[in-house]
Amino acid sequence: MIADKSVMNFERLPMEAALDKVGFGLYGYLLTVLTGYGIISFACIAFGSMFIVPTSACELQTTSGQQGLLAAGPIAGLLIGGLAWGYLADTRGRRSMLLVSLSGAAFFNLIATISVNWVMLMIFQFFSAIFASGIYLMLMSLLSESVPMAKRNYVVLLVSSIFLLSQGIMAVLALPIIPLKFSYYLPALGIYWNSWRTLLLILSLPALSTAFCLFFMYESPKFLFAKGNEARALDILRKIHRFGKSKPKEELGFSYYLPALGIYWNSWRTLLLILSLPALSTAFCLFFMYESPKFLFAKGNEARALDILRKIHRFGKSKPKEELGVKGLLKDENAAAAGPIPAKDQIVPLFRAPLLKYTIIICILYVAQQMSAFVVWLPTIANQFIRITQTEETTNLTICDVLRKEVVPDLDAVPCALNETSLLIVLGVGALHSVVNIFISILLRFVGRRNISIAVIILCGVSGILVNLVPNVYGSAVFLAIMTMAIVVIGLYTAITIALFPTHLRGMAIALSLTSSRIGTIASVQIVNLMLFTSCDAGFYLFSSILLASAIAAFFLPDDRKLQAPVPAADDPQSLDGKPDTRL
Repeated sequence: MIADKSVMNFERLPMEAALDKVGFGLYGYLLTVLTGYGIISFACIAFGSMFIVPTSACELQTTSGQQGLLAAGPIAGLLIGGLAWGYLADTRGRRSMLLVSLSGAAFFNLIATISVNWVMLMIFQFFSAIFASGIYLMLMSLLSESVPMAKRNYVVLLVSSIFLLSQGIMAVLALPIIPLKFSYYLPALGIYWNSWRTLLLILSLPALSTAFCLFFMYESPKFLFAKGNEARALDILRKIHRFGKSKPKEELGFSYYLPALGIYWNSWRTLLLILSLPALSTAFCLFFMYESPKFLFAKGNEARALDILRKIHRFGKSKPKEELGVKGLLKDENAAAAGPIPAKDQIVPLFRAPLLKYTIIICILYVAQQMSAFVVWLPTIANQFIRITQTEETTNLTICDVLRKEVVPDLDAVPCALNETSLLIVLGVGALHSVVNIFISILLRFVGRRNISIAVIILCGVSGILVNLVPNVYGSAVFLAIMTMAIVVIGLYTAITIALFPTHLRGMAIALSLTSSRIGTIASVQIVNLMLFTSCDAGFYLFSSILLASAIAAFFLPDDRKLQAPVPAADDPQSLDGKPDTRL
């Protein structure tokens, strides 16, 4: 019996131990890059209106109130679709639902390019955002469940940095397009095809290319395992484990025979395709990825999850015959039952002990962080800032003073076009956010996610209050840039949510928290749009104070530095017994 038990302990491991045994190799790097590209496609769909709204104002003849509705339309779509995609991701799988989400978002965004009025533009961007609302949460779940715990914090924060930089990437795309003066009349639609429609078309392409490469990817092994498909999960794990090894082509995990051509599709052909099609390279890589093994395991599909873990383990190893010494998995989470899961079983546990406390805190943190409303109007603010500083001789102004001043129209400029320098400012702010997020990831293991979140909240909240207390236009602008850095805590909040909630509830937990944030953002975008030109000072004080108050809620989160725990040994009992995972 003792000998049998020792063999069992060697071959059966908890999911986290199995992921650690697999390690972080080439597969992990490719999945991280692909996730980052997918996050950019999400931002282009969900937040492209920050460039479309001001540049379409002249042709669509929108008022300030109508522009506010246009800006809020995509956010409303994100709100409505978030919970639905969270449920679908937890019950139907990450990859399959990502294909639907990306394709639908790109389709409706493309239709929006031929909008004949602002109402049509708002409606189609609203539907586009409904589909896009699942992209972020499903990509983050897929990534976090496919890498070892030791790397999880870093890859999540790295992808969050890419998300923050996406604002700047959109500015780079807009920079050469918005100033263009071409205008072609389309008599069938009664519209003019011009620069803002072209930009909207280009912002749809990343979602299409991401969907294309996801078509060739594998489903999450963890999801399959949770669904009871152990054999399939194990098969995917083995392929990940073999990925990139120097083996005969019949053993390669991603070698596929093409009888029509008499060739094997393998790594060098993949590389050639990537070099030929840069725009689709990241998407194509996802064909060789797998569904999250942790998700499959939580769904009860142990065999499928274990198979994926073995393949991840083999990935990039120098020994062709080296095998992953894991034949089974021990429950290290309160896994969901296999088979169809009612929606109430995905939502109700979040509002019961022991998860209720964390659900409330996370939702408060997301709702209180509304600096993204200022980021939505950042191109407009930057455009006004540049025009006033170029015409005014005095610098004894605050940001609100700048916004209240009248702008002398430039007769030589394209109507409603954004100043090129203002787009560079948007790019610079996005780059600043990304750099700060990378710096935070370096400090993470020393300070902890909770403590860094509190520090960022306090710094950005105080800066928001100081924006209009510094009587210098450039000093005020610096504090505004620091204030907008509050959006970097979204990545920290996401990482905390991933750590606190079990796998089978994780997609719904992220969706619920993002939904709570979007409820606030819909109102915040309208309030900021109104207050910037009526009660500007009060707007900065209001949102900065709310942000500062959220630091109190953050104090009630567990300190992840003190709660780091080793993965249980194979002969340990189930590690969680239905309690939330506090190993942040």
